[in-house]
Amino acid sequence: MEQYLTLLVRQGYLDRLKTGSGAPGSGAGAKRGRPSGIGGGEEGEFNLEWRWGERAQMEISEKGVCDFMVEFMVERSRPEGGRPEGPVAKRERLMRVEKQMRRDIKRAAASELSCIGDERDEDGERNEEVDGEGEGEG
Repeated sequence: MEQYLTLLVRQGYLDRLKTGSGAPGSGAGAKRGRPSGIGGGEEGEFNLEWRWGERAQMEISEKGVCDFMVEFMVERSRPEGGRPEGPVAKRERLMRVEKQMRRDIKRAAASELSCIGDERDEDGERNEEVDGEGEGEG
């Protein structure tokens, strides 16, 4: 896993930042990140914070990642208890699973997911904003 993450860093899809008291320049950045614990928070120890790299931000949005994750997980979901289900029950279950997954991903992101170019929202509306810009910022 570490080799793959290093490859993604080299290719510009991920940024790996050291944060905490032992990290050089340990200030808050503009991008959303996910910390992974390395130290216990003692003097001189640090955490790694993973952020989307420049290349990832140009090629795929948070919404695009969400859509991929939902599609991937929903098509692999199985009915509770492994019971057989009819086509209507299956469609209803898949819709519930998709809705719940989208809600959980948005909750984990703690803000609206960024979009790129002409991505569409859940209602099929074309999204004009790019990476959250254009929302009253000026």
